[in-house]
Amino acid sequence: MYNFVIFSTPSDYYDAAYHDLTNLSNVDYVRDVFETDNKFLKICFKINYYFQGKMFPKNPFKSFWNRFLFESKFNNDNPICFVFTERVLFLYNYGFIDFLRTNHLNAKFVCFLQDIGSTVKNVNLDSIFNEFDLSISYDKVDAQKYNILYHPTPYSLYPFDQKNKLQPSDIFFVGRAKNRLDEIIKSYEKLTDMGFSCDFHITDVDPKDQKYSKDIHYNCRLTYEENLEHVKNSKYLLEIMQKEASGYSLRTWEAIFYEKFLITNNTFIKESSFYNDKYIFVFESPKDFGEIMVKNLKEKINYNYKEKLNPQNLLKFIDKHLKPIKIN
Repeated sequence: MYNFVIFSTPSDYYDAAYHDLTNLSNVDYVRDVFETDNKFLKICFKINYYFQGKMFPKNPFKSFWNRFLFESKFNNDNPICFVFTERVLFLYNYGFIDFLRTNHLNAKFVCFLQDIGSTVKNVNLDSIFNEFDLSISYDKVDAQKYNILYHPTPYSLYPFDQKNKLQPSDIFFVGRAKNRLDEIIKSYEKLTDMGFSCDFHITDVDPKDQKYSKDIHYNCRLTYEENLEHVKNSKYLLEIMQKEASGYSLRTWEAIFYEKFLITNNTFIKESSFYNDKYIFVFESPKDFGEIMVKNLKEKINYNYKEKLNPQNLLKFIDKHLKPIKIN
């Protein structure tokens, strides 16, 4: 069995999603590869990896600081499997993967895309996959496109205490505008016209595009615990996919874990093993919303899928698909 090092990104959502790995002795979840109590190192990391590296990409000393980014915390000699999520792939340009490979001769390297490939910047995905023993995407269409494996993003039931008393709502939506603002607004218009109380939170929206600003919350980011408070106080969760994406998103997992009805334009969800038309309404256009009125809000919701999303299943999947290790 491997020791797993997961290089993630500073995000309270990912902290929650991987929470079930917290107390495992064979897992080191690195939420921020640049996190350190050493103020001098923090400054050096910032200069090297964010400024100098971008301004002087051929700087021969840019890989010098790699030796300070990782120190093994495991108390056994099992081989390490390094899992790189999409937001830390840029470290490849600094020789960090080569550094780890040199210093951990029996290690395995896995790339796990938790967003669609078109959002990954600063690396060439087609070539970087060759640097990994295994590459995985959370999106089935992307997995086919890049000829890599598919596995959904994990999720954990995150323990938290509700701190704010919120007004109950019928439908909750939260997300960045991305390339879907028009559809979000049309959905809001249709749902409010139908008499639903809507709790919408949209970020990254230019002031000139902020329609219904007295009723829609714009550019006010929620912490993930605040997000969960809104989830628990709603009847339906609304999911509007970014264009080109087909992978199951955070809204879907929240609907499953917190037993909510889901309204989504992800047509691929009908192919999933957890799909149940009693709980999930799939639409192509906000004009289709009329049919959600027939949903029985007294229906006992149970998707029977929570255990399958446990992040330990992701590690078992990786372990299963990696080629047997040969100890030197």
